[in-house]
Amino acid sequence: MLWTMLAVTTGILLTIYSPLEYLFHQLGYKDSNGCPLLTLAGFPCPLCGMGRSFWSVLSLDFGKAFYYNPSGIFFFTISGLVLGVVFLLGIFGYEIKVKEGLLKLWYVFAGLIAVMWVLNILFGHH
Repeated sequence: MLWTMLAVTTGILLTIYSPLEYLFHQLGYKDSNGCPLLTLAGFPCPLCGMGRSFWSVLSLDFGKAFYYNPSGIFFFTISGLVLGVVFLLGIFGYEIKVKEGLLKLWYVFAGLIAVMWVLNILFGHH
């Protein structure tokens, strides 16, 4: 449970304070938003706009969240539910064991990342 809380805290801090954006500005990239792929190659990564989408979801502005990254609403809703369940199970002392068959869900996760990338390239605002 400590690792989960550390990962969530780190993710939120990296969403708020983008160290890459500062680094790119120091290197002379004036139009950088912190995404290496968008800054260097000119097209967005699957997660471009997720920070702005996250804050829009938190303020319940789902239209703006969809505008920044179309998959952000689904990503943060599902992530919030999973983390909430893991947190509650940890509080009540349940042990979470991942069976070998569940490891195949990584293929689903990789597929979702690919879909997020396509949606972000086609409809996302960068």
